[in-house]
Amino acid sequence: MIAYLSVKLSAGVNVLSKAVKAVFLLFSGFFLLFATTATAQELRGVYHGLDGAQGIAVQISPVQSGFVVDIVSGSSGSTRFEAKPIPNGVRGPLTLQGQAGIADFLRIPAGLSMVWQPNGGGQQLVYAFKHQQLALPQLPPGYKDPPPPGADRVNPIDFLVSYEFWEAAQVARAYDGLDDKYRVIMKSFATVHTDMLWKLCRAPIAPDQLTDALRGQGVTCRDVQNKIRNAQSTGEFSNFKRAVHFEKQGATLAVECARGINTASVCARAAARTQQATLSLETAATVLGRY
Repeated sequence: MIAYLSVKLSAGVNVLSKAVKAVFLLFSGFFLLFATTATAQELRGVYHGLDGAQGIAVQISPVQSGFVVDIVSGSSGSTRFEAKPIPNGVRGPLTLQGQAGIADFLRIPAGLSMVWQPNGGGQQLVYAFKHQQLALPQLPPGYKDPPPPGADRVNPIDFLVSYEFWEAAQVARAYDGLDDKYRVIMKSFATVHTDMLWKLCRAPIAPDQLTDALRGQGVTCRDVQNKIRNAQSTGEFSNFKRAVHFEKQGATLAVECARGINTASVCARAAARTQQATLSLETAATVLGRY
């Protein structure tokens, strides 16, 4: 059966908005996305559209022959079609605004992406949907978009506040753009530094400062990836992230004081906290050993 949907989706939405993309990137650490045939339990549920798909809901239900996909629009009614399992999702025929095509619904962090390709070629459209039971986190106060490629200097406070929401390649470029003294301060906070290493090690092009970032940490990039993957599978990853966020407060305060921000009394406490972190002899290896 070929489904038809007359709802007007925003044209050309093949790049998610920065805010949606950022929160989905953060959630990527909490979901293991294996390229295997999706199970009914993994896919079943209701998903609500984001960005160009706002006002649209998708429900995926398992049936004996595969899956049934219901798409409901508050303004244009609904449609239903059968879909077959594919690696990491389901696929079915869908006509959008009079043009026949194929829709892939793929598992992504926090929900689904719908990738629609018109028959015979043409522009591919991508839409994001979050799971009904999942509230997306808000971008933190002070969040900044990643600096553009080639930026000479990166604001270390912006980096600390925002790096979790950036792609690994963006984190790698920005890390290289930090002043040495700020990298040294951040490295003193081992849990935060370990979280940064997880990003740096996933960059498609290794940052220039990766060797220095790994020095003395007792791990390789493969170790970091394997340990984090294990923490994800056992449910310990959320505890690791909580520890990152707690320790990041001290790291941010230390960087602020290094930049001449805050009062002398506040910075005295920050200095004591930084010294304690340095003297603890914590490394990425000891941090990851707890999870």
